[in-house]
Amino acid sequence: MNEISMKAYAKINLCLDVLGKQANGYHQVEMVMQQVDLYDVVTVKCNPMKKKKNDVQITDPIVVTASRNDLPVGETNLAYKAAKLMQETYKQDSEIYIHLEKNIPVAAGLAGGSADGAAVLLALSQLWHLHLELQELMELGVQLGADVPFCIMGQAKKMQNLQLRGKEWASTCAFAEGIGEKLTPLPPLDCLVLLSKPSIDVSTAVVYNGLCLEDIKSHPDTKELILGLKEKNLRKIQKNMINVLETVTLRDYLLVAEMKQYMENFETAYQVLMSGSGPTIFALYTNRKKARLAYINSKKKSNETYLIRTLS
Repeated sequence: MNEISMKAYAKINLCLDVLGKQANGYHQVEMVMQQVDLYDVVTVKCNPMKKKKNDVQITDPIVVTASRNDLPVGETNLAYKAAKLMQETYKQDSEIYIHLEKNIPVAAGLAGGSADGAAVLLALSQLWHLHLELQELMELGVQLGADVPFCIMGQAKKMQNLQLRGKEWASTCAFAEGIGEKLTPLPPLDCLVLLSKPSIDVSTAVVYNGLCLEDIKSHPDTKELILGLKEKNLRKIQKNMINVLETVTLRDYLLVAEMKQYMENFETAYQVLMSGSGPTIFALYTNRKKARLAYINSKKKSNETYLIRTLS
């Protein structure tokens, strides 16, 4: 086998709290992340390395293509970075071809790029028969970004015939600490999710830089939300679904604030929240009829609107 295709799932934040800023500039966070059934399809193919007679490499051994023309596919792409990291770490002499069939909105607070990078790490570990520990791959993933380890553990949960040890860590829901890389598996939420991304992009770095901890009036009780997941108590979950980054994004990006208000005005979801640093707003439903009606209305505001489910 020299080719594998896999689903790279998006995530939402059921809560996101910022506790402070570390000396290295990264923010210390507590959050609960949940994967959803919206995914890119990542295809990875490996061939033996082609070389000239003098043993000089002919071309870049990593090639990334995508279904979206506006997506950068060079060295800044996380799928490219993931392939390069795997090559350098495990000394594999292969040409790597990656194609990204993009369905997750770009720069949306849904970890689409991180999911693609995670899929490449998992795919190459399979194609090269490395038989790694899941946690080893997650520790490698954090070098690419704070969301990548969670994407790895969630995608590992959905993969069949996975050649990774330590699969008990695989989960589609997790409590994240540190910069988001310290993960504890949690029971997943089971509900419908309405996602809608306004027609703007939001920079995560800009949002975090604009965050003033002293101005945050409401923080989630993350422990109580986790207890709600374990007890399947929607009231406890709903009460603590707070994202402190909304204090920046909703203030500075009018379209995001308008989208959240628009979805709240339906008064049919049990909670409406921004995912990550935005701009995507999501609403949680247990009633399919109400969710479908909200989807039809939200689609009028943004083409990038989806009615999906959480992943178990």
